[in-house]
Amino acid sequence: MTNQISYKANFVNKSLVGKVIDNNCHGFTNKYVPFVKIDPFNASDIDALKLASDYWMSDRFAKNIYYAACALQNDSRFYKNHEIYALTSQASDFENLEGEKILGLVHTAPFYDTPMFIEHLQANPEQLPMYSKYLFKKEPIYRGIGTAIINSLKEISNKLSCFPASEKSVKDFYIKNGFVKHPNISNYYVWEKK
Repeated sequence: MTNQISYKANFVNKSLVGKVIDNNCHGFTNKYVPFVKIDPFNASDIDALKLASDYWMSDRFAKNIYYAACALQNDSRFYKNHEIYALTSQASDFENLEGEKILGLVHTAPFYDTPMFIEHLQANPEQLPMYSKYLFKKEPIYRGIGTAIINSLKEISNKLSCFPASEKSVKDFYIKNGFVKHPNISNYYVWEKK
């Protein structure tokens, strides 16, 4: 009998997103999609992140998230206890994560009294209505990806924090998802389970 170590993206939970009903309708229906933890030692996971970072047009953080996963793979002391997660439309076979099915990514780390600090959160820009409509000339298939990622993180941690980008829309996104600006720290937002 031999021990086999399985390296793969690990299923964490399912999160609710909106999915387009059909190509002729602008309506959306609710659909649960998997939220998985990336295994930096799985070549398939790294390849999937590289694909996303190379081909997501107009993204801001996918490349940073991919580099963080590579640093974790190389056992960088600067990335101890960091984690990478993905929201995916892939229904199974997570040991072979498909980059084109990744809907969004998040890189987390511990930060002072917060077990889960959001370093970077990125939805696939093709799925963002503001980009899809003008850059890609097509309607997004999914909506609510960022909120689905936040909701999944809320299921695995009692406290989340971040320093959001300076745009009002980004800060409004975190406020809409229950984050509150810390009164004593500039641009620091925290969510805590009640």
